[in-house]
Amino acid sequence: MDAIVYVSNTGFTAKYAKLLTLETSIPNYTLEEAKKNLKKGSEIVFLGWIMGGVISGFKKAKRRYKIKCVAGVGMDSPKNETGEYLANKNKIKDIPTYYLQGGFNMGRLTGVYGVMMRNMLKQLQMKKEKSKEDVEFEKQISKGFDKVKMENLQLVLYEIRKAAKE
Repeated sequence: MDAIVYVSNTGFTAKYAKLLTLETSIPNYTLEEAKKNLKKGSEIVFLGWIMGGVISGFKKAKRRYKIKCVAGVGMDSPKNETGEYLANKNKIKDIPTYYLQGGFNMGRLTGVYGVMMRNMLKQLQMKKEKSKEDVEFEKQISKGFDKVKMENLQLVLYEIRKAAKE
């Protein structure tokens, strides 16, 4: 494995990439840095943040590198989001695909994403009758949260170790 390559929007995907580097000693690069540091066709693990089920940067990374494992990082619970769903949504075939719960920090959002989430929060706050899920989601996006931890990476680490044996 030549590198861990990632695209991060608010830092949670970057945090996972750094944890993988700590555990494996494989260098990590943003997708932009990777273009300068890796040859075309290098074997990588790719991590990207999720928006609407799409793993950011995956298509660009796939055109340039041999992806041995991909993980999408999102704010939803792992019981609601699956690697199988991400593989189907992103048309990923024959590459192990996983979902990692990241986190949310309104203060780190920029541009259209910040506007969109602030509007969503405002609509939730104005809602008269809220479901249990509405209440939980409102709490998450108003206070923020961070679910990044090494134990979430066990399946990705398995794929890295498996690739090293090949």
